[in-house]
Amino acid sequence: MNPGDLIAPGLIAALAAFFPDTCTVQEATYATGATGTKTATWATLTGHAALACRVAPINTNAAEYQRLASLDLTREHRLVVLVYHPDVAPGMRVVVGSDTYTVLTTRHDGQGTITELLCEEVTVG
Repeated sequence: MNPGDLIAPGLIAALAAFFPDTCTVQEATYATGATGTKTATWATLTGHAALACRVAPINTNAAEYQRLASLDLTREHRLVVLVYHPDVAPGMRVVVGSDTYTVLTTRHDGQGTITELLCEEVTVG
C-alpha cells in the first residue's frame, strides 16, 4: 500500500459480500438495413464477462441523481457497482442474471478502485 492511499489495493475486490452478483458488460455494433433502419447486435466487451458486482436501487435524493425526478420514473433505475473498469461507457449495457440495464452514466472513485454505473432497466423481448 502506498502512503496516502485510502483503500489498500485489492481490499474491495476481496470483500465477496460487497459484490454478491456477477455481470457482463456488452457493447453494440450497428448495421443499417435496406430501409435505413439501424439494428444493434450486442457482444460482450472484451475482458468484461462474469464481473463481480452489486446492484442497488438508487437514492434519488442524492444530488447527482436529482435530474431523475423529472424523468419517467416508471423506468427502473439501478446503481451497479464493480471493481474499477474505466472502459465501460454510457450506451453500453450490463446483464445481471436475467436483467439487462442500459448504462446512462459512469463514475469512478479517485483511487481507481470502484466504478459506479447509473443504469436504466431494459425490457428485452
